[in-house]
Amino acid sequence: MSEQASQTPRRERGSGLGRGNFAAWLAGRIVRWGHPRSQLPRTVLLISLFVLWLILGIIGWHQWTQRSGGCDGFCAEQLSDFPYLTLWLLTPQGDIAGGDVPLTLDLARYFGAAIPLLGLIFLVARQIGDALAESLMQAWGADHLVIVGEGRQAVQAAEAASSEEAAVVLIDPSITEAHAEDLNQLGILVLRDDLTVAADKAGLERARRVVVVGETVTHNLSLARRAAERLEADRSDLHVQIEDEDVLEMMRQSAAEATASGPTPRPFSLAAAAARAANETLKLWDRSDGLHVAAVGSGPFSQAMIRQAISLGWRIGRPAPRVSLWDPTGEVEDRWTRMAPGAIADLSAIYDRTGFEIRFSRAASIGVFLAETADADTWVVESDVGTACAAALMASRMAQGPLVVVSGAEDLGDTLPGVFTAVAGFSAGLAQAILPDVDLRAQRLHGAYESRGKNGYIELGASGSGARWSILAESLWAANRASAAHIPVKLADADAAGADPRDDRDLLEDLAKIEHDRWCAERLLNGWRPGARDNLQKLHPGLIPWQDLDEPTRQKDRDGVIDAFRVARPRQGSRL
Repeated sequence: MSEQASQTPRRERGSGLGRGNFAAWLAGRIVRWGHPRSQLPRTVLLISLFVLWLILGIIGWHQWTQRSGGCDGFCAEQLSDFPYLTLWLLTPQGDIAGGDVPLTLDLARYFGAAIPLLGLIFLVARQIGDALAESLMQAWGADHLVIVGEGRQAVQAAEAASSEEAAVVLIDPSITEAHAEDLNQLGILVLRDDLTVAADKAGLERARRVVVVGETVTHNLSLARRAAERLEADRSDLHVQIEDEDVLEMMRQSAAEATASGPTPRPFSLAAAAARAANETLKLWDRSDGLHVAAVGSGPFSQAMIRQAISLGWRIGRPAPRVSLWDPTGEVEDRWTRMAPGAIADLSAIYDRTGFEIRFSRAASIGVFLAETADADTWVVESDVGTACAAALMASRMAQGPLVVVSGAEDLGDTLPGVFTAVAGFSAGLAQAILPDVDLRAQRLHGAYESRGKNGYIELGASGSGARWSILAESLWAANRASAAHIPVKLADADAAGADPRDDRDLLEDLAKIEHDRWCAERLLNGWRPGARDNLQKLHPGLIPWQDLDEPTRQKDRDGVIDAFRVARPRQGSRL
């Protein structure tokens, strides 16, 4: 067998919540056994044993009293003596009865012993099961999922992970007895200690993933930092929930390289996951006249929808994407000025056609804003179902009214005509939030880019964009995700042309231009501006029109398109 064939293939970092090894699986089953949803099966078992004890005892007592020789010094004169006789037979001196004891009476002895023994085991099953599960997880548990947090979201995240067949350990010092019992019944090991104490019990160092959840950003970041100190970058992934859009944007734009040995904490947002799922389901980018999205709110879901519209809405032969934001006080525009000034500046020096547009409306009311944006493809509403219904009613009076997309904690299905609910909660699944399919594609794209180091792009294993995936700077990780998210759009353009860019030079050139336009938009959204390369000031010389690019830079865009098709539609013999 060759050396290559004998090597165990390494699992991709972007796959799997963590199903756990045998010890982690067994620990979950023990916890579930110790915390049954119903005591009825155990009660039925004890009653059945008691009934068998009586039946066999009566038969055995009758056979004993009817034996030849009668009751000579060892007998029961009446039925009420049977319990005493059975208990006496259970003691060591009961063995003096010798081999003359009927089999049924012997069986009654055993069942009589089993009843109190099982009752005692059932009584302390929780304590025994929890202690045994903790010992298993601490000593041998690996490849599992550890959730760290407090409050309602920690419980919901654990429930979601369990429904997705992960081996789950929850560290939550503030969890209530009732919630802990509910999770134990699902086979989730719950540790009510602080992270410092619970880390060893949870087998944190051997975990496949560690997910920090909660509503307080500073607390989440503190827990993530402490967890990272105990993890190895090559073994575990670390995810931290960040719902504050400003903090999320700051982390997304961070170009800092990892200085510790642990994995880089990857921020995730339930609102952003809901927006991503809405775009994947509705394919909002597939609009013949170019994508136009109008957002009523300014929360994290609306901002995520706007960012994805600008990033995804690039198609061959179609106008650049447009977004409109209701901003009666000017606060939204002020935020964009601080976070992404290049995105709202004059784009004529960056695009050789009309660039994307971000418009801020000072309309006095939501109704006036909706009337202004009647040509939009989608109206985005932030969690306000009432406003969403009013918008949908207004859209229903139009010939081709916009689709209304609203964020919510639960999927409302078809209960509200004209309204699509994007579930911004763990009820949509933990994997959707931290491990969407786009992340796996992003990892493969990064691997394809890194492999080009052999051809002179980058030095393999070097810092910057050639770093290992687990310690890649957050800004580069976000750039890979944005590129991977656009793959379905490229595939749609290729399908419309009836060709593959790997075989069609003209199609490759058109898609490379689109890729450059998309990359410029993604860079601008992440705070970059045109200028001589300066990572600290976030200046990049590549933010210029396609026609002004040199040939090596154009070739990188072409290679990016080819890599996208290698990832999405690999051909025979491809390593991707």
